[in-house]
Amino acid sequence: GTGIAYLARRLYDDGLDRSADELAELARAGDKRALKVWDEAATYLGAGISNLINLFDPGAIILGGGGGCGAFDLLEPRVRRFLATRCMPSLGGRTPILRAALGEDLGVASAVALVQERLEEA
Repeated sequence: GTGIAYLARRLYDDGLDRSADELAELARAGDKRALKVWDEAATYLGAGISNLINLFDPGAIILGGGGGCGAFDLLEPRVRRFLATRCMPSLGGRTPILRAALGEDLGVASAVALVQERLEEA
């Protein structure tokens, strides 16, 4: 979401704000700058994910929220390419990257679950 918009402001340098959804559509239409935004976003995301995989060997990586789900088709292959260069060979290729079942509502659903948990503890 907001990180994608920040990258776009830097790359387009025209003063316009673009949402992750707009940038996804532009990228799917072949806009070179929008594709570069998703390449850069996948690099940052891939760096974090590769550290998680190398340290914890998780059963799967779940991408959620607006950027992760709305542009999963753009992010997943780019992140996967990054992981191929940064993960231990025995780990990176076997870790599935999945779209969150709650999609773009993941953040809201997580916040509600946290509040419910805290209320039950009180």
